[in-house]
Amino acid sequence: MTFTEIRASLTNRVASDGRGDRGWWLVTRVHLTHRRLVTMAQYIHTIAGSAPVTLQNNDFLRLGAALGIQGSNPGITIRRHYMLAMVSPLRLIARLVPNRWHRVQLTDLGRELATKPDPHAVLEVALRDIVWAKDPWFTPTRQAQYPDFDIRPYETLLSVLPQVDGYLTRDEYDLFVSRIRHAGEAPSAIESCRAFRSFRSGQQDALLRIASDSTLKAAGKKAVQNWRDQALHTFSLFALGQQLVRQDDTLRLTDTLVTPHSRQSSRPSTSAVLKIPTPSLSAALERPPLPPLSNPGNWGEEYIAKLLTSQGWRVTFYTNQRGLGFDLWATSDSSNMVIEVKSSLGRLGAIVLTPLEYQAAQHYGANYVIAVVENVATLPTVAFVVDPVRSVPNIRRVHTDNYSISRADWERAVSVA
Repeated sequence: MTFTEIRASLTNRVASDGRGDRGWWLVTRVHLTHRRLVTMAQYIHTIAGSAPVTLQNNDFLRLGAALGIQGSNPGITIRRHYMLAMVSPLRLIARLVPNRWHRVQLTDLGRELATKPDPHAVLEVALRDIVWAKDPWFTPTRQAQYPDFDIRPYETLLSVLPQVDGYLTRDEYDLFVSRIRHAGEAPSAIESCRAFRSFRSGQQDALLRIASDSTLKAAGKKAVQNWRDQALHTFSLFALGQQLVRQDDTLRLTDTLVTPHSRQSSRPSTSAVLKIPTPSLSAALERPPLPPLSNPGNWGEEYIAKLLTSQGWRVTFYTNQRGLGFDLWATSDSSNMVIEVKSSLGRLGAIVLTPLEYQAAQHYGANYVIAVVENVATLPTVAFVVDPVRSVPNIRRVHTDNYSISRADWERAVSVA
């Protein structure tokens, strides 16, 4: 499609709607994370299980502290944004009194989010169910505003992204994809996204002005900003599942971050795409190891599981187990391994293995993998160290009986692997 054709098409669409923001408004004012949703679901489940619960001010104060929400009245933010998203469109909780928050109950899916080890798998189900502007996902007001839309946004994205190199920018989402009303319009949106990437910056800006100018005239300056911001918040919503990842103003297929095993040999060694280790099958790992006890896990394990699942691996979490020396057990048709995840909010220095982790690394050999996840809360990066006892020559035993691997040494082991 040419610039002239796309400009005419977009102008006609905006003119027929009367608003430049006429698209999928799923989440407008909050950056959702699975950790916050899990924390809220677990809190409600802990105090009420499957029963209804009346949330008091002290409950919101406790949740605010756990979620890192500042201010003397965190309940306002929690109710207006996080709990609202958990009701619509995610359907994780139900309000038992219309338009009031004092009495709520976890749905079946909400209880799964509170109790199951992999939140991305649970949220994947919630996202796939959403039908834009239809009951029961959206209010009667929203349904009345968008009667001509009949589309599953998450499912539509999963069909569009492979056709546009596996990623979508905020501008492309704003202008073309979020305006898809039914499945038959997806091919045109795909073609428009491809063409948009070839246009000069001035041409791209001109297309954005068509929509923003209409929004400004219809509802004022604030609506323009909401229209621009909502795509990024909605990207965060879509990234709650297993299939998609948000990277700043871009939404990507999780699959594009990983080199499939069938293509690894043809990829250059300098490729920025992550290569998941595929050691040979081990008879000792044909069944998941039995967990004796429980302990807390961390965010990095969930991210590694998301990457592996995107490539067809089956992953079992040992986040809440101890006595084994690893965090994840993963298996595919041709490989299996156990994974110890070492994560950091920033740059990780030395890796420290406990005696149990070191023993497990000795025992499983090439099927024992350390996954290093840096910047875990923002833009995670991942590196794998395979068979650390044998691939790292300078593991030091420290006075606590732990084993330390310097950053320089584990980075060398990554490059060798």
